[in-house]
Amino acid sequence: MLKRSALAVLVLLLLPASLVLGAPAANLSPIKRVTNVRPKPSVFKASSRQKPLVLRSEKDASEHFAAGDVAVMAKQVDFKQQFVLVFAWRGSGQDKLDYNVLESFPEQIVFNYKPGRTRDLRPHVYIFALRSNVSWRVGAGKINRPVAAGDEYIRVEVKGKLNAQVLAIGGETTGVTITANGVTWELDLGQNKEWRKLASDLHQRRVVVTGGLTVKRGVEIRQRTIVRVTSLKAGGKATGKSAYLSRDGKLVHSLVLKDAQGGFAGFSGHIWTIEPNGSWRREPFLNRNVRAADRKGQLTRDQVVALSRQLAAHDLLGLPKQIGKNIGANPHVFTITFGEKQASLTVPPGAPLPKIDPKDTERDPQGRFATIALRLLQATKLPTQVE
Repeated sequence: MLKRSALAVLVLLLLPASLVLGAPAANLSPIKRVTNVRPKPSVFKASSRQKPLVLRSEKDASEHFAAGDVAVMAKQVDFKQQFVLVFAWRGSGQDKLDYNVLESFPEQIVFNYKPGRTRDLRPHVYIFALRSNVSWRVGAGKINRPVAAGDEYIRVEVKGKLNAQVLAIGGETTGVTITANGVTWELDLGQNKEWRKLASDLHQRRVVVTGGLTVKRGVEIRQRTIVRVTSLKAGGKATGKSAYLSRDGKLVHSLVLKDAQGGFAGFSGHIWTIEPNGSWRREPFLNRNVRAADRKGQLTRDQVVALSRQLAAHDLLGLPKQIGKNIGANPHVFTITFGEKQASLTVPPGAPLPKIDPKDTERDPQGRFATIALRLLQATKLPTQVE
């Protein structure tokens, strides 16, 4: 019995590691093109030139390929040792996608997209079979698996002014740039719709961008320096009406006024909310119990713009967090919330908003707070509690 066990161990030791451990065969190419198959139209929704569709089985392939094409693919791909990447997009007829195999073990494959210059719209489909133990990435985008330390790259963080309305000769621009210390770089936001919307909202404002730095040769522009963005966020304090109003005429955040009077049962009162699109509502509350709105309405675009000007004129974002003295029992607390900004004004029990001195509202936090609260109430055409 012992001899048989020893013999079995010896046989395992002599077998190739790929058979013992289930690893891909060493003679299997790290990447190859899959040909003579055509995907269903659904593949253009599930894939792009930056984010390919990953297929790890014939079952995965059957969702986007007809049965006959799956059979043809199965003759070219061993799904036990390989997986498939499908790049599909519509673009210029001159668009191309190629790849480089980096010298490492396991290999690393970098796909590179080359945009065409023609304005025709053509479908493009590239299908590759990769050995299951290789890593891959697209251009300077997100790496799917760790990259060896020997890889070369430049990662940058830039804090500067964003321009989301750039035009260039021959269309040689991503349409978005950042300028810092007199240096301007293009920003490549890829297909990320959220970043494009954010860039539009942050036009002419300070932002912080991180990403991979690349240099691209152009025709009209000899050398273009581009940051392939991996993160984008507002940086520094916004000023003026752009801090309160987006380019499409909406508030940047919901504007909320809470009127809370303390009592033996806790805090009760009303909450006024004006949404970015101008719709508003008033909701009664008792402590944490907020009841259904008892009044609703809709501001016009001009009313939203006028309200944003009031917010800017009285510097809502610059108000201190707490205004007024600690009253003790049963305080009357007004709170304004705008995004992450929150400011509260405390007055004696039953007291209304304080009187407004037009000559001093620019310097006096209490007057600025009261003015903003009054403008909000007036915009919703509700009875106000002002002396």
